[in-house]
Amino acid sequence: MKKKTHTIPLTVVKTGSPGSIDSLNATQKFQAKAVLEKLRRADDLKKEIAAAKNTLESYIYATRSSINEAEVEQVSTDDQREQVRAALAEAEDWLYEQGDDSSKIFKDKLTSLKDLADPIFFRLAELTELPNAVNTTQTLIAFVRKQVSDYEKNRPWVPESDRTKLLDKVDDLAEWLEEKQTAQAKLTPFEPPVLESEQLYTRLRPIHKASGELAKLKKPPPQPKKKTKTPTKNKKNDTDADSSKDGNTEEEKKEETTTTGTEKPTNEGETKQTATESETTKEESIETEIKAEKKDEL
Repeated sequence: MKKKTHTIPLTVVKTGSPGSIDSLNATQKFQAKAVLEKLRRADDLKKEIAAAKNTLESYIYATRSSINEAEVEQVSTDDQREQVRAALAEAEDWLYEQGDDSSKIFKDKLTSLKDLADPIFFRLAELTELPNAVNTTQTLIAFVRKQVSDYEKNRPWVPESDRTKLLDKVDDLAEWLEEKQTAQAKLTPFEPPVLESEQLYTRLRPIHKASGELAKLKKPPPQPKKKTKTPTKNKKNDTDADSSKDGNTEEEKKEETTTTGTEKPTNEGETKQTATESETTKEESIETEIKAEKKDEL
């Protein structure tokens, strides 16, 4: 038996009820945002206070451990170390009694502890850092002086003004270092130093940069030689003149040859004419003799 499906249309009507939620108006939205913002700030403050307390607590524990190390005695007196221990104990008790009202008080307490303990640890670090910095400085000073000296011979294209400027910087640094080392030698290891490694590195950076820039200067390309203009026209005229001269010579030779050839036949003609005249004279002479003989016979 087949199932029959019956469709019944329903009419839905929106009606208000005691449990329904109406939309917020503009004032209610503004008030709701203000409440949320207040809660957010409270959460942020709580996190900031917790972070400040943790930082202070960590510093107290780490410093208490470090201040008792034997190497610290090289750069601090008994009174200085005792002051740090007393301040750390007082800060620890204060930390656990302090309310969570603001992070600033914890940051201020941390700053006061650092002002007391950090100079000792700084002097301890400088026992190693300062000699390294002085060695680096002296090495760079020697290198730059040799570099500039070699440039006069091997890299003459480096401007003399730049070389002089770099040497002046190096000389000023060497003089300043010598003065600071003299002043530092008069102090005890328990006093604040007048010469710090970072001071040296700060003065070294511009010198190192300037030295590198001079080393990168490339040799300028050679100036192209000025091309001498070839007197093409004059050369051509000379060639034409030589050719004309040679041509004239050849023509003169031909004329001489022609003249010589012409004169030779003329001489032969004259010779023939002379011979003919001679023969005519002989014939006339013979005829005269014959006539004379006949006359005698008669």
